[in-house]
Amino acid sequence: MKIYLSFFLKTFLIFSFLISCESSSGGDELGPVDFFNIDNSLGVWVMNPLCEDYQFGNEIISLDEELPDSVTVMADSSSYIYIQAGENNIVASINNAGIFNIEPQPFQAQINLNNLPLDITVDIQGNGFLSDSIGNMDVIFSFELIPGTLDSINCSIDLSR
Repeated sequence: MKIYLSFFLKTFLIFSFLISCESSSGGDELGPVDFFNIDNSLGVWVMNPLCEDYQFGNEIISLDEELPDSVTVMADSSSYIYIQAGENNIVASINNAGIFNIEPQPFQAQINLNNLPLDITVDIQGNGFLSDSIGNMDVIFSFELIPGTLDSINCSIDLSR
């Protein structure tokens, strides 16, 4: 919770500062549109995840090792991006400051338990930001390995080019 509050507070302060600045022409405000261009955030991003480990019986699942090394960001408008991770596409709304929100949505994943691959449905949700060369996303992966028992793993993922 502290991470979300800290991220929100930093984002709010930066956003407030930028929209309060005036340009040298004397009247136009410098707004988010002036510093974020969605086209500059498209393409391949290297992922550096920091995820909680998950223990299932004697097995420890480290999502840091399970997640792909990179993702591809695509867009077909100025308000939605598509984060392609392996065969999955995650949809996120994005604003003109580069801040995005991933509403809860399912995707298919394969994890290894006792050296046996297991296909599961995972729900992802979270938020983050993108610029032209750096980004971050804080996500929650929710899943059921035992039917009726919902588990989750929190991840903070740094993105770079």
